[in-house]
Amino acid sequence: MSADTRGYPVGTQPKATAPMSTDGGNKNALNRPIGPDGKRDWSYGLCSCFSACGLCCWAVCCPCVVYSKNRQRLRSLQHQGAPLPGGGERYDDYCFIYGCLTVVTGYGWVLHINQATDVRERYGIRGSPICDCFKAWCCRPCSLTQERREIELEENSLLPSVMNQRALEGPFPIRGNPGSMVPPCSHGKKGPQLLPSKLR
Repeated sequence: MSADTRGYPVGTQPKATAPMSTDGGNKNALNRPIGPDGKRDWSYGLCSCFSACGLCCWAVCCPCVVYSKNRQRLRSLQHQGAPLPGGGERYDDYCFIYGCLTVVTGYGWVLHINQATDVRERYGIRGSPICDCFKAWCCRPCSLTQERREIELEENSLLPSVMNQRALEGPFPIRGNPGSMVPPCSHGKKGPQLLPSKLR
């Protein structure tokens, strides 16, 4: 039986792959002890935000950006069970609303309370809405940094499975040249690389 340019036998179609689970990844990547109540502590303490200086500086200078990206990335994990490609948009509607509330009224931190609770509940972290409110009001940069790092731990635990899922989907176009195809990557090797321009 002859095959087309992608290696599939003529007259057949590639098999559908199973949809990716929306359960997400490892929600306790650092294996923090879980108490009798089924809860655990944060993977990083509130004051350990200084060990992620770049992110902490963003949270001090532009909390609306960090809040918005945390929100986008958390929603992607909740609804798609996968990391958000590119980490999300830097400036979106929620960034604008948070920024306006902060500049005009000083109450942008109020939006942060619900998100802090969502992050805590997703990862089974000990705490309460009152504690979330206090941290959002008094320690906003450290709290935003703490939440981002928790989200990133789950995203990092998902990266190998995302690459394997893409490999199972078969050949796909090279970026910038839809007509060119490359085979899926094999296990243990790097993903597809762009071909030099003279080979396209």
